[in-house]
Amino acid sequence: MDGGRYTSSRSGNKTGSLKWSTVCIFVAVLVLGCQKPSPQPDGAQSASRPAAPSSSDTEKKPAPAGQNDLKSQTADPVSAVKVFLEAVRTGDDEKVIQLFSELAREQAGKLNRQFAPVGSDTARYEVFNDVEYLAPDGARVKSTWTDLDSQGKPRTDEITWMLRKEADGWRIAGMATVIFEGEPPLLLDFENMPETLKKIELLSQEIERRAAQSQQAASQANANPVDQTTPPNSADSQTPAALPAAPVADNPAQTAQDPQPNVLRK
Repeated sequence: MDGGRYTSSRSGNKTGSLKWSTVCIFVAVLVLGCQKPSPQPDGAQSASRPAAPSSSDTEKKPAPAGQNDLKSQTADPVSAVKVFLEAVRTGDDEKVIQLFSELAREQAGKLNRQFAPVGSDTARYEVFNDVEYLAPDGARVKSTWTDLDSQGKPRTDEITWMLRKEADGWRIAGMATVIFEGEPPLLLDFENMPETLKKIELLSQEIERRAAQSQQAASQANANPVDQTTPPNSADSQTPAALPAAPVADNPAQTAQDPQPNVLRK
């Protein structure tokens, strides 16, 4: 604990890359199956993959081992976010799934999505202790996530987590983070998965558009470099290398201009 926040980090040999900023880690790689599967003959899908359990089957199953421990670890919103981020960082699929709200898991199941983080040995996070309670069963917690970008340099993103209080403790229901600097944050509601997936798709298209635009601008700059050489016979070649400090000839009005004063920078 330091200055009202919790910090965790782990160094390792793996190198992370934040191509899509924070949302890449917490959504794009959390939600698998974004690509539509190729069509299969009737019965082939059920033969190659077991059917998803129904809600009645799930209710009959005993509580997973360690669920009581997880309940005590997520007794408050800040602790829940710490446990969640650690599970994301270490790639603990089972714990990540348990830490999403019941409605978020239900929404993901209906769309045949599965939360599965890849983990990162180079990541570290900070969770702030200030909690904004929205209702008896709702809260917001702020955090930061730092990892290496595509150039191997540390990048820190701020994330606000939306949590819901359930019988087994506080659970992740949504998140908000700034993707493009100077623009409003992207809000993702994990309890409304169709809307979340639509936002992810639009974000992917926007990132590709901006990347292509940036690459095109760089290519044009390289193809048309500014020629800063001076022709030997130009009038500029007659300009003295330094402006005289004294009046020119005998006319005081023809003094050289003073050099530009230093500009104060804020």
